[in-house]
Parts: sequence; C-alpha cells; structure tokens
Amino acid sequence: MEAQIKIDKKTQAKLNGLNAKIQAILQEKLTVIRTLARRQGIVAEKLEDLKSKSGLPFAIETGRSGYIGAAVKKNVSLGAHVFVDIAEVAYFCPGCGWVKGSPKSTKYNDIGPLSGSAGINYHCKICEAFVGKEVHVRS
Repeated sequence: MEAQIKIDKKTQAKLNGLNAKIQAILQEKLTVIRTLARRQGIVAEKLEDLKSKSGLPFAIETGRSGYIGAAVKKNVSLGAHVFVDIAEVAYFCPGCGWVKGSPKSTKYNDIGPLSGSAGINYHCKICEAFVGKEVHVRS
C-alpha cells in the first residue's frame, strides 16, 4: 500500500489560497503578453485591423486545416501563367482574437479498442487555447 499525505482542513484552505494566487498571476501574465502582442501588431480583435507586411488585407480562408484561418494572397505572374501566392497567414483564437502566423500543432491519437480518432490538435501560440482539430483517422 502506498503512503498518502493526509491534509487537514486548515492546510487544504492554505493550498487552495495558493492555487488561487497562482491562477491570478498566470492570468496577469497572459494579459501582459496579449497587450504586448496587440501593440506589436501580432494580434487584433477584428480581422480587418490585422495589418500584413505587404499592406494587403487578410481574407478568411475556407478549407484551412482544422481551424478558422485567414491569408494574404497576391497574384504572382511567371510569364504567361499567374499563380496565387499566400504571403502571410493568421488564425482565430477565441481568447486572443486574430493572431498572425500559424497555431501550434500537436499530433494526437486517442483511438481505443472501440472508437476514437487520430490527427492534429491546434492551439494558440500565445495563450495555448484550443483553436481547432484536424481528424485524419476516425474509428
């Protein structure tokens, strides 16, 4: 049998208070990071407020993998052919708003004996919030 720590009510109350302080500090840290990102033009509440390096507007991209995305597109001509080049990308985070760049991606596999799925989870690079999922296998 494993040894277990016994915590009395007074100690538990103190631990709960410490946990609340930790959460408050982490929230304050996130607020500071989001404020810096807004000042530096990395984040905007509205897509039209997000400025690209080229000055061209971001437009919502349909068919992006697993999350709500946007891109700056420009036509590039090579002789007789015109290609669409995606110059910059952004994604939508429910906590931060529109964020320049791509979200963090992590592979997952939760296929169990009876069901599950495998694919990629997408998280905001600023606040780590879940922003989307791309399912490759479903069982």
